[in-house]
Amino acid sequence: LFFIEAGLDPSNQASSSDIAVALAIVRKCGFLPIAVKVAGRLVRYGLPDGESLDLKDVSKHVVMASSPERTEYLENYAIENKDPHSIQLFHILDRTFGMITGESSNVSSLFFASFAVVFSREEDLRPWVPYESAKILWEQLKISKYVNDLGQQAGSMSTNELLEDLRKIGVVDVDMRANFGKIEDRKYRVNHDLMWQYGRQCASLLNQH
Repeated sequence: LFFIEAGLDPSNQASSSDIAVALAIVRKCGFLPIAVKVAGRLVRYGLPDGESLDLKDVSKHVVMASSPERTEYLENYAIENKDPHSIQLFHILDRTFGMITGESSNVSSLFFASFAVVFSREEDLRPWVPYESAKILWEQLKISKYVNDLGQQAGSMSTNELLEDLRKIGVVDVDMRANFGKIEDRKYRVNHDLMWQYGRQCASLLNQH
């Protein structure tokens, strides 16, 4: 996807070192398709002011924080982002949850933030979590003030519906190998370290209100 957007043929126009640099950029983008596309287009078209970019220069435009949209990220991560052309990954993740329509978007982001924080361990930030554990987490959230603040319909979603929404937008992985993929025997984990950081940040913002 990155090379397609960059207008390059990796088999003819990219050296092994170029491919390694591109892979590092894709990883830094958290494997988010939207972010990868933007990064590729920076290579093809350069910056809006006409300045061209070498492949090795693209990575510096991929940043975690978003200055104008979510200044609280800058405060918590101590990142000063003055680059107007940066690929602001947290903002892209905000928009990713916007793909879930209606009230479900807020519920899903709340559940994901809780999932990311509650099940992480020092030795493993993104462990596989049994479906039943995720279900217990949702049952506790449903009686919390956070869900009550979202309205009467917020608690009507099932655990499976929430996890499926998160799987569809690509922020969690699912392991369906056990017992022919039966729902109760599935396991889930946060897809990428970037998603875990995003979930942790959302959780910290909730605690400020």
